[in-house]
Amino acid sequence: MDPKGVRHAIQLARETGEKLLLYGVVEDRDFYEADVAPFLSEKIQWVGDVSPRQSLPIEKSRLSHAERESFLMTVNQKEPFGLVMAEAGSCGTPVIGWKRGSVPEVIADGKNRFVVDPEKGIAGLQEAFGKLDTLTSEDC
Repeated sequence: MDPKGVRHAIQLARETGEKLLLYGVVEDRDFYEADVAPFLSEKIQWVGDVSPRQSLPIEKSRLSHAERESFLMTVNQKEPFGLVMAEAGSCGTPVIGWKRGSVPEVIADGKNRFVVDPEKGIAGLQEAFGKLDTLTSEDC
């Protein structure tokens, strides 16, 4: 199971050659070992937990949002409210997310972020990724 859409993010990074930083706790060790660990490299990294008890200092977490070209919200569940989308936007980082749950409500498609129909899959994510240069951090 992949509720956070990590497989999609890894596939997108592999196909575009872009750097991918994955944040969070390894909740399912079998999933991590089978679907994440084999793809970890200089370009695809698992950074760690981002929470009050995180291993990553909060200041570095804030800077990390601000320094990124984009933030992917490729969850496979109906996220009631993805706080991370608002956090990324507050740092001027555009969000690319699946049209699921609260994503279309939080993201103004084409204005400050891109909403992608999950049926378009990786091709839809690649299309949105290719439009990032049309946004500025002020748009977010």
